Amino acid sequence: TVIQAYLQQLSRKGLSAKTLARSLASIKSLYKYMLINNLVEVNIARFVKTPKTNRELPHYLSLKEAKDFLQLPTGNDEKALRDRLILELFYATGIRISELIKIQISDIRLEEGIIYILGKGSKERIVMIGSEAGEALRNYLTFMSEKENSNNMQYLFPALRSGKNGKKGTIAPKTIFNIVKKYLKKVSSDEKLSPHSLRHTFATHMLDNGADLMAIKDMLGHS
Repeated sequence: TVIQAYLQQLSRKGLSAKTLARSLASIKSLYKYMLINNLVEVNIARFVKTPKTNRELPHYLSLKEAKDFLQLPTGNDEKALRDRLILELFYATGIRISELIKIQISDIRLEEGIIYILGKGSKERIVMIGSEAGEALRNYLTFMSEKENSNNMQYLFPALRSGKNGKKGTIAPKTIFNIVKKYLKKVSSDEKLSPHSLRHTFATHMLDNGADLMAIKDMLGHS
């Protein structure tokens, strides 16, 4: 068919199976729409099989790389304390960027070593932090409490600038991405490493050290 010829043409261009599958999904949606609206009599796209996609293995840091990575932010100014805490929280808890930026001061139970996390689908879970992440959190909060208007700080990582109402929302996901990526480049030449790779690193190191797979699943917030 014309659809198969089109997919073959894309394949000859060297495009991945994932890209082909995405293109076919768009075509299938178009034909489904046309069938519903009586623009075609037969949905020929449904007869075309979706190309099999090879799932790429996750990228993660070795134990040594992780240790070097966490020691990179140095200094006691706000930026260094913030960056150190961001890296520690990612590695200690395996949380997503979207979950990190939504952490509110009221979600933190520092003495208990736990943080309440609002995950996908508004599902709440508890993550635990160890002594090093706890120390980074304590140092950051102490510094922030001494800043002007700190009593009005709602989010753990507020936006760099105030909004029109004078209040600060959450830090941008892109800002977090750039911060983490900057430090990842210093410990590894793997360009595919990202903040999400720290989630894989957390899970892999937990598993390698004897943690229960179901417990890791719960900590990651997987259903």
